[in-house]
Amino acid sequence: MQCNKLLASICADSSQDMSGNEVYSLKIEEACYVEYEINLTKVAEPPKERMEPALFSPPLSKQIVEFAVQHIVESHATTMLDFGCGSGSLLEALLNYTTSLEKIAGVDISQKGLTRAAKVTCTFLSQFSF
Repeated sequence: MQCNKLLASICADSSQDMSGNEVYSLKIEEACYVEYEINLTKVAEPPKERMEPALFSPPLSKQIVEFAVQHIVESHATTMLDFGCGSGSLLEALLNYTTSLEKIAGVDISQKGLTRAAKVTCTFLSQFSF
């Protein structure tokens, strides 16, 4: 039987070869199989600086800041809490806008991110005399 159809479905069964790699069977037709091997060598994401502009226009970080500023201004908010603030990029960006905010805070599970966020906001605020 010739296998000239491109319609294919992946079989649920897989096995391991002698090296411990997963081997999957690709069923093209009932009596015709193609075996292939997948070796995952590295998982990497492109840096956010390159990935974001390729996926979002304008960049998602800019959209988030604009959205936050718009809602702060419209609601006359005086306090903002950023859950999942990471290294504080939203907090840092908001410091560059004139808003009604009097208090800002960030919450994150990353100690390194929070340390950077604290440094950035303290450095910015130290420029002003109160």
